[in-house]
Amino acid sequence: AGTLPPSTSKTESWRTMPFSREWMVASLLYLFSPSVILLLCPGELWDLSRPLERDCIVEFLGKDQPESQETLAHSSAHVLGQAIELFYSLPANHDLAEQSGERREPRVLLRDGPPTGQGGFYYDALILAPSPSSSFSSSSSVTSIGVSADHLPGLAKLTSSFINSKHKFSRLVVSPQFARQLFSYNPLKLNLIDKVEQLGEKLTMYRCGPFIDLCRGPHIPHTGRIGALEVLHS
Repeated sequence: AGTLPPSTSKTESWRTMPFSREWMVASLLYLFSPSVILLLCPGELWDLSRPLERDCIVEFLGKDQPESQETLAHSSAHVLGQAIELFYSLPANHDLAEQSGERREPRVLLRDGPPTGQGGFYYDALILAPSPSSSFSSSSSVTSIGVSADHLPGLAKLTSSFINSKHKFSRLVVSPQFARQLFSYNPLKLNLIDKVEQLGEKLTMYRCGPFIDLCRGPHIPHTGRIGALEVLHS
């Protein structure tokens, strides 16, 4: 970890990024230490791409720091969630290398994907198996299925593809109304939105490639920083 002295450069709240031109020392640190993945503002972890909101002394955290390890696991969980959502929305005989652009009804209800400590993580999801003649939105005809061991190689192939794509993590601050509209099909997400609103907390999402999820963050700059992950079991 490295701590910068108080900055004498001219910066603007909500506009200056941690590695913008105004922070030349930080930019050099980033160039020569690509393992830096996270910021620590007083009392709060911070995305590298998130604009600074106040005066602060910033500490840069590398991959070996405990906070960074947890953030790496958390970002890996988002990659797994994206893989689960895509894998179970494609036809059973799909070719993962040639994914169809056809729009399909959601077959997966994602909940959340927290880190578990020591580099571990998971993503909690409900995988739907509706009858062929009914809509996925018809709860009376929907049952759930589990993730079988046969599915793990396919999920692993998708996660590797997302990591190699180096999708950026982008933080979005949204209203509860917008979040409910976006996740109107998913009662698990709607329940989380209600809880955040009851606590009076700011509602945030993270976009990573085409995947958008409710999340407090923070996250690594992009999926390429993960390097590799392994889907062990369901």
